[in-house]
Amino acid sequence: MKNLKSLQRNLRSDVNEESHHIVQPQGIRWRSHTLFIVSTVIVGLFSETFLYGIVIPVLPFILQDRMGIAQDELQSHSSMLLAAYAGSSVIFCPITGALGDKLASRKLLFIAGLVILIVSTILFFLGQSMTALVIARCAQGASCAFIWTAGFALCFDTVGSENTGKTLGMVLGFVNLGALFSPPLGGTVYSLAGLPAVATIAMGLLAFDLIMRLLLIEKKVAARYISDGFAVAEQMNPKTSKTELGDLESQVGSLPIFNCGDEPNDYHIPHRESSILNHLPVLLCLRNSSLVAALVTCGIQSAILSSFDATVSLEARELFEFSPLKTGLLFVPLGCFRLALAPLGGWAVDRFGTKVVATGGYMFLSLVLAFFRVTKPEPWDIYIALYCVLLALSGIGMAMVGTTSFVEARMVIKEYHEHNPDLFGGNGPFASISGMNLMVFNLGMTVGPLIAGHLRDKLGYGNMNTILAFLASFSAIASFFWLGGKPALLRTKL
Repeated sequence: MKNLKSLQRNLRSDVNEESHHIVQPQGIRWRSHTLFIVSTVIVGLFSETFLYGIVIPVLPFILQDRMGIAQDELQSHSSMLLAAYAGSSVIFCPITGALGDKLASRKLLFIAGLVILIVSTILFFLGQSMTALVIARCAQGASCAFIWTAGFALCFDTVGSENTGKTLGMVLGFVNLGALFSPPLGGTVYSLAGLPAVATIAMGLLAFDLIMRLLLIEKKVAARYISDGFAVAEQMNPKTSKTELGDLESQVGSLPIFNCGDEPNDYHIPHRESSILNHLPVLLCLRNSSLVAALVTCGIQSAILSSFDATVSLEARELFEFSPLKTGLLFVPLGCFRLALAPLGGWAVDRFGTKVVATGGYMFLSLVLAFFRVTKPEPWDIYIALYCVLLALSGIGMAMVGTTSFVEARMVIKEYHEHNPDLFGGNGPFASISGMNLMVFNLGMTVGPLIAGHLRDKLGYGNMNTILAFLASFSAIASFFWLGGKPALLRTKL
């Protein structure tokens, strides 16, 4: 008996000595904490969005003063540079998604995106030719794909299914903050101190962003060092997703129009010999109607959002004869309500499910868009006030539906990962689905202004918004029938 106890003590001593040889990174607990990881993602996405917006007001001056572009050619050259950014991001999103699932670390992809962003920013501010500016904008579009895909995948890996909507709502809220204030800040700083001051702000933000990304430690990496890291590692295990989804299913399962479950066989994917599908297995998941509906509504959502950017300023200038300052202030109610209510919309998705929030949100948005068609009353002050109220209500609608497609796609893809654990690899398909979602979103942001501008020129502003209202209604119908599965009211008992 004494020999047995002695042997146990020796074994325990050997284990302790071996564990002391593992050198933990300094500050591993706070560097791998959920709050720090999410904060790093917020700073990363904020930086990319902020740098996109801060150069918009100075772009015409760069083209005219540095490149010598004629006044009547500024619009076409500016549009070309914006299209280069959007087109590059659309192309690189699926590539970075597939790459993110193959790499062992999301952090590596996240840092690579920042390096590309730093290079593109330097090239943009120092470039002396249109070719250099186009390359810089294409590189920034590529960095957008890297940063957003890796950032969303990090959030998915970190917070768990029950907090996805709330977390994405908070993240998108801060991103909206950067999109809202970066253009006026860029214009103001350029007017007061010139282009070097704008570049200094950009590089300072990138330096702070780089420090946070280098400090970040993923939870699955931290679990190798922390003795009580089982709870950390458990979040990374796809087999725990049923537990994570339990609360959500119990909440939404009581709603008569929601169906949280499909048969397991619906998610089973038979082995395929196709080499393309073996490298991009997420494409096999597109047979799921809920996933397709999530991607379609994501594209419609971004197209509607970008239509405001393309038409509000022109309508304000031509109809109200607003100055640039007053025109910019029109975006405040739209942006502020999206910023303030985005976390609340994400919480509602976690609490009530994607079907309920998306259906209600798109129905509300379609009604608001239809009211833009109302006859212009007299006096003008009343109509301007009504116009601002409608923009604010549009911001509320966009905040409601902002996270629905991303959360739905994540929930569907997680079911596929559970039922096909060997198909997607150890990291799962979460970076791939993030890249696919972002590709569709950026595609909507690209074609939305073109379609909205064409409809406004041919049919008028009111009729344009009527068509957008029909698109929102279509999204509401698609959300009701397909997001979250088939509605319980339409199920038949066999």
